[in-house]
Amino acid sequence: MRKKIALISDIHGNLPALQAVLADIAQRNIHTIYCLGDIVGKGPSSPECLSLCREACQLILAGNWELLLAQGSASWWGRQLGRETLQSFHYLPRQHSFMLGGKHILLYHGRPLTPLVEPYGSLESKEAIFSHFSEENPDWIGYGDTHRSYIQALSGKVLFNTGSVGNSLGIPMACYTILEETLYGPSVETIYLPYDREQAIALGFAADLPFADGYAQELRTGQYFNRRNGS
Repeated sequence: MRKKIALISDIHGNLPALQAVLADIAQRNIHTIYCLGDIVGKGPSSPECLSLCREACQLILAGNWELLLAQGSASWWGRQLGRETLQSFHYLPRQHSFMLGGKHILLYHGRPLTPLVEPYGSLESKEAIFSHFSEENPDWIGYGDTHRSYIQALSGKVLFNTGSVGNSLGIPMACYTILEETLYGPSVETIYLPYDREQAIALGFAADLPFADGYAQELRTGQYFNRRNGS
């Protein structure tokens, strides 16, 4: 049987979106799930999402939100998660490499290992990602962080973004990626799913989430209400 791996990233405490994605992955009979980080922050259900990911995922990488909160943040999200959980984020791996379909694939979150690289970013900024990991010399690199999925060929190599489960930009749906081993090498497929956005928004208001109005706007429109609040 050809191997399939579901890649999820940037859940950001959006429990209804994560539940929809995990249900879709199960329906497709995919049994390997890698999470590229940013499970927590922004949304109201960080503890619940973290618990689900720990149960479902064979790998969890550190995202910029986990590393920020691990510094002992006294933010609303830090208090929600508790000191022991925040300390555990220090031990999350920053990257992961494996072979699939004869190609060396490297996964990481994005920041802080490299600057934020958007799908519409320059060719130089994307090639710089491969330069950063020159010692590992991967054929493919996958990352999260931008909340926008894409795939691009770069001089015989492939760069792709998983999109965001819980805070997708551009298309306000839950997004994740499937890697599959084929006879011709790995393939990548981006999946967009509807989920109950209004339930996620209601959970935010019920929890007295900071910036709840802006959070609601982001989930409904797929546009940031204020980039200074982080991604």
